[in-house]
Amino acid sequence: MTRFSYSKMLGKGLLWLGLISLLGMPAHAHMKMSKPVPYGQDSLDTSPLSGGNFPCKQRAGVYTVTSMNDMLAGSDQTLEIAGGAAHGGGSCQISLSLDKEPTASSKFKVIHSIIGGCPGGKPSYSFKIPDDMPNGEYTLAWTWFNKIGNREMYMNCAPVKVTGGCSGNSAFDRLPDMFVANIASTQCKTPEMVNVVFPNPGDSVETVVSENLGTDLLGCGAPTGESPSAPAPSQTPGAGNPTPSVPATSMPATSAPAASAPAMSTRVVSAPAASAPAASTPAPSAPATSIPAAPVPSAPTPSAPVVAPPTSGNTSCSPDGALICNGEKQWGLCNFGKVVFQPVAPGTSCIDGHIMKKRGTYNPRGPYNVRSLYNKMVFLASDISTQKAYC
Repeated sequence: MTRFSYSKMLGKGLLWLGLISLLGMPAHAHMKMSKPVPYGQDSLDTSPLSGGNFPCKQRAGVYTVTSMNDMLAGSDQTLEIAGGAAHGGGSCQISLSLDKEPTASSKFKVIHSIIGGCPGGKPSYSFKIPDDMPNGEYTLAWTWFNKIGNREMYMNCAPVKVTGGCSGNSAFDRLPDMFVANIASTQCKTPEMVNVVFPNPGDSVETVVSENLGTDLLGCGAPTGESPSAPAPSQTPGAGNPTPSVPATSMPATSAPAASAPAMSTRVVSAPAASAPAASTPAPSAPATSIPAAPVPSAPTPSAPVVAPPTSGNTSCSPDGALICNGEKQWGLCNFGKVVFQPVAPGTSCIDGHIMKKRGTYNPRGPYNVRSLYNKMVFLASDISTQKAYC
């Protein structure tokens, strides 16, 4: 009986020691991005952002390239997150920056948003590099706003090289800005126990968990997408101001407001008001000089040469419907005895009334053959099918 009591007490003691040791473990087993391969993989931990390490968890070796992630524009990519504390999931975004070593002032643009169940809702997540994304090297960012626990923001970054896209940054600039909250540099906070619905998630959005969605944010400003509408108010008052200024300045001020009325309308109206009494004598001569100035803009001059070019491109031909070659680099269809030549598609030549190409030959059959013309259009379209119309 004594041995049994001793064993029972010993078992309870070991159980309590085990629980105490578990409770005493550091609570840093959160989550981090494992794919794409992040910058500084060896030094990357799973803790959330603090006020001073935004963006990308600034640290020694933060932008060391462990492995470059090559991605093709328009292709599907995989996001994988490793770790053991998903904090009830939450919402995530995947963004890109043109800066290879981003700073706090760098711009991150969203290419995919995941609402609810991120991380933890799926073993991996799929996202797409936009078709018209400019070619080049980027910094990809995975950001996460947890559902349960302290109000935190997690951010890991990875080097990315995009190929097969477009040139220029117009497509990148059109993307919405990355959502930022729960860090010292902003007053924006996300409420607890909700899956954040981002105010400007972009065109690519995936909802993994549709329960407990939260659209109310604390201390957050309006989405950056509203900024392009700011110039509109400045145009509206500018359009109304010229009407009172015309009778006040009559003829002497007609040329000045034409160039600067929208931006300097208040100054234009006030200046002639002071000079009107002093310039009362030259008033009769002003109409004489200003009246001929009105008809001076000769609109017909630019329109005259526009009519001439189309007629010069016509060349006599026969029979109607025949394909006519002008050397090997130009072709045209004979239409009512006239042909207008145009360049052949890349990789083809016009020889003896045929469009020649390595993989086949096009030969029209008879005048005004609708099927023949359709086949010609398909034939030419195949030559430019590899070019992206959205670039």
